[in-house]
This record gives sequence, C-alpha cells and structure tokens, in this order.
Amino acid sequence: MLKRIILYIVFLSVGLGVLFWIIKFLNWVEAKTVFYMFFSWQGAVLFGLIIMVKLSGIWKWQFILKTQGYNFPFGKIGKIWLASSTIDYLTPVALFGGDFFRIYTLKKFFPSISWEKSIASDLIDKICDLTIIFFIVVIGLIYFTFFNPFLPSKIIFVFLGIIVLFTAIFVFFYFKSHKKESILDLFFKIFGIKKEKLLKNGNGKVFLGAEEEVLNFFDTKKAFFWKGIGLTVFKYLLVLVLIIFLLYFLTGSFNVLKASAIFSFVDLAYLTPVPMGLGSLEAFQSFAFHSFGLGAEIGISFSLIFRGLEILVNLVGIIFLVTLGIRLATMRLTDLVEKISKQD
Repeated sequence: MLKRIILYIVFLSVGLGVLFWIIKFLNWVEAKTVFYMFFSWQGAVLFGLIIMVKLSGIWKWQFILKTQGYNFPFGKIGKIWLASSTIDYLTPVALFGGDFFRIYTLKKFFPSISWEKSIASDLIDKICDLTIIFFIVVIGLIYFTFFNPFLPSKIIFVFLGIIVLFTAIFVFFYFKSHKKESILDLFFKIFGIKKEKLLKNGNGKVFLGAEEEVLNFFDTKKAFFWKGIGLTVFKYLLVLVLIIFLLYFLTGSFNVLKASAIFSFVDLAYLTPVPMGLGSLEAFQSFAFHSFGLGAEIGISFSLIFRGLEILVNLVGIIFLVTLGIRLATMRLTDLVEKISKQD
C-alpha cells in the first residue's frame, strides 16, 4: 500500500512538473482565450457535449446490465458510474482505477446481482471502450504518420509499434471470445496455476464465472453485442464532435481527420501512468498541434480547455463519491452492529 502511495506521489509530481514547464510557453493572449472560452457560449456548447458523453456512458452500462437480466434505474447506477469514472480520472492510466469501487458499490446497493455479473458488467464496459479507442488510436496514428512529411523516422516506428501491439491484443481477444475459449486458462498455464484448485475456492469460481459472462457478451452472432458496440461508438462520436468544435473554436477550421488524430493523442495521454494525464496531455497535444502547423501554444490551450471540462464534470462525480462512500460506511457499520448484537 505504501509503495503504491509513493508511486502515485512520484507520478503526480512528474506530471505537475511537466505541466508547469509546458504552461510557461503559453502567452497571455492564449491564456485569456482559455479563460474567456469557459464563460462564453462556446464553453456552454462544449460543456453540454461533455455532459452528453457522460450520460451516454451511463446509458451503455445500463444496457450491459440489462443484457445480464437487471434493469436498474438510470439515476441510481448513474451516480455509481460517475463516482467510479472520477476515480478512474484521478488514478494513473485514466481508464482504470474505479473498477473495484463500481463492482463493490453495485453489489452492495443492488444485492440481487451476483458478484460474477457485477464484475462482468464492469469488464464488458471497459472492453467495449478499449475496442473503440483502439480504432480511434489506429486511425489517428495512421493519418498522423502518413500525412505528416516532417515526422522523424524514429517517431514513425514508435507509432507503428503501438498500432501493431494494439492490433495483436484485440485480434487475440476477439479470436478467443469468438471460439468461446477461456483467456484465463492461458494465464493459468503460464503461471502454473491449477484450475481445479480455483474451482474449489469461492473467489476462483467468481472470476471464472465473470469471464464466462464476458465471453457470452462478446459473441458477434448476438444482437446485443452489436448494440453494445453501437452505444460505445455513439459515446466516442460525441467526444469526436466535442474535439471538432473545440478545434474550430481555437483555429477557425473544421477537419475531421485532424480531429481524429488529436483524439488519438488524447487517448494515448490518458493511458500514461500519470494521474489525470497531467503534463502528458499537454505534451502530446503541443506535439500534435505543432506537427500539424497549428502551433504548440494552441495545443496547450486545447489541453487546458479539455482538462477543464473533464474537471468540471468530475466535481459532480466527487460529490457522488463522497455521498456513496458515506452510505457504504453506514451500511458496513450497521452490519457490524448486527453481528455483535447476534453474538451477544
């Protein structure tokens, strides 16, 4: 636990250091642009779009739960989703971090759902996101690589390596899910773990059951798989629209392909082991905007505005995180009191 806290502080410090170093290159004109955009009709449009992104994410998770036989209220699971999403944002590698909170809170507030399906719902949600992010990153990097004549050869090889790695991971996963073959079995063989022992263990049965639920969802022959992917595409199309509008507000021009390339750099920045992508988002975007001839300063402005929108929404998530945390603590305390009273 102490090592994790130390690593978190180290990564956070590095991110803040890079962020403040990059912001030095932002002159007062760009700084005013960032400030005024938040309090203008442009800021209202962008904020409306990011709210729609978050609502579509909740809608997708609600649909996933419905495929598992649970029709939970949108508002109640929405609070859990936003709280866990805020934890994701605050932890290194922004797509992960709030999973345990989401799984645990869903099970505690809705006891009818099994642990297997609670875990599976979270995994399915994340895998759907990663699937579409994969395509965004690949399309964006391909465009960036082959339509940027000034890109150094070393950077090109790095980008091609990322594309090959991402492709290999997703081909492997979807090949296994299509054949209904356990991916956990492969890890068991690699690490010398006997599946029979896990089946005797309650926790082992839960994880194997969760994997079965995940593989059942990612069956390309079933309509609900394609609807789940469709809802994920809708969510990330909204993010792309947000980026297109923000790019237009800053540069005065529409360019969908450039926006998709910039989008891929947003995703890559949030996949770095830095909380909130501090520094990495600004560094990636200043590099991307400079490479497109739009100016590194505009890239920094883009990053600060995009980050500001995320922070505003996550402030709501923090409120839900606190209130849900208090409710969980109260429930835990009540359970302990009941156990003690029964023993007496």
